[in-house]
Amino acid sequence: MPADLEVVRPSPECAEAIAELCNALAEELYGEAVVGPEEVAYWFGLPDLQFWVAKGPDGALGAYADLQEEDKCRRYWLYLTEHPRRRGLGGAEALLEAAEKWARGRAAQGALFRGVVASPDGPLHELYKRADYRFIRHSLEMRLELDADDLPDPQWPEGIRVRAFDAAEDEQAAYEAGMEAFEDHWEFVREPFDKWRAWMVEHPRFDPSLWFLAEDGGQIAGCCLGGVHASGDRSFGYVFSLAVRRPWRKRGLGLALLQHAFREFHNRGMTRAGLDVDAENLTGAVRLYERAGMHIVKRQDIYEKALRTEARAP
Repeated sequence: MPADLEVVRPSPECAEAIAELCNALAEELYGEAVVGPEEVAYWFGLPDLQFWVAKGPDGALGAYADLQEEDKCRRYWLYLTEHPRRRGLGGAEALLEAAEKWARGRAAQGALFRGVVASPDGPLHELYKRADYRFIRHSLEMRLELDADDLPDPQWPEGIRVRAFDAAEDEQAAYEAGMEAFEDHWEFVREPFDKWRAWMVEHPRFDPSLWFLAEDGGQIAGCCLGGVHASGDRSFGYVFSLAVRRPWRKRGLGLALLQHAFREFHNRGMTRAGLDVDAENLTGAVRLYERAGMHIVKRQDIYEKALRTEARAP
């Protein structure tokens, strides 16, 4: 690590500086902001997340990293961002080393360490390759412009009714429906209810009026959980989760839920909608979103390597 570079653990008071760093890179790569300070401050209260920043000699942030631990220390996900005008400081390399070292001291035998990289971010791709990571798959961001003339009415399967989420009554049922629906996804791990609640219900952008539940005879058949994009742009609606339970699949319910959400976004004055999806989703989600008129706007590449673990502290 360069002598004039300092790696430290940030606090929530650093949220504005971290958001500025993340947005500086996003502006260069995509021409838009991706996160607001309120969102970053919220991250510090989430379970199983660790944080690092690299500071240059002037105290400015050169790089930021957060690391999520999951599946009982068997997998680690690193989100690493380097300021486009401070790459020469070596901050990204220093944070990758710090995060790996922390994980090796905790990881289970055979644990995997993964990094998520925006496809246009050439320097970060090269960093992971130099560190002996291998590419394994893509994730995609898809979007739709919300023109009222192009938004079809949802066609609900027979027996289905849709309603808004009731924060006082529906938390456990929505959680169970989501966990069941995502069992078919790549490397699914059932989250504890408290962790799901921290990530979803306690979110600063949680809006129960934009969470929609599809019911059939009193059972939740599927759900579409939406809100405002992480940037805080209230004209940008985001679908955080779309889930259809197995008995109700292949009947058009997922498309109907998505179209219902898009109409509600538009009714709130939102002009575009987006979501994230695994490019190799086994339930055909990418094709579903394309049928709904969405198109791919961003791609992220996932790199992986096995951690050589260190002896755990007693």
